[in-house]
Amino acid sequence: MEPILNRNDFEKVLKSERAVIYVYVDWSSYASQTGLRIKEEAERHFQRTADPEVSFWLANVSDLDSPAAFIADWLRRQESEKMRMFPAIGTGNGSIVWLRNGQPIGFALSASHLGVDGVRAKTKETLFGLSQA
Repeated sequence: MEPILNRNDFEKVLKSERAVIYVYVDWSSYASQTGLRIKEEAERHFQRTADPEVSFWLANVSDLDSPAAFIADWLRRQESEKMRMFPAIGTGNGSIVWLRNGQPIGFALSASHLGVDGVRAKTKETLFGLSQA
């Protein structure tokens, strides 16, 4: 798991074929503890099993001075009728955004609501087109 600390880090995310961004606020124990743990467990699963690779990233959007605060504007511009991400990412839920070749293709309001199995299943479905049978 790599933190997004600046625009150069974010460029790496956008160049990844398959990426998962965990968007959190540090003032929410729900997002910074429970959701983060769930994301880390799902990430370990993909590090052991995924081929091709999936990159996992952390985006702290706690306030305007946070390292990845600029991502909020980028995500806002990516919204479509099919994928509404705002104002959800700043509410402390620990949201997840799935990207393929730099384009958001999936969103979950809360990693905690999905749980580890749900995050793994949604990652497989969204990034690899595989559904749990």
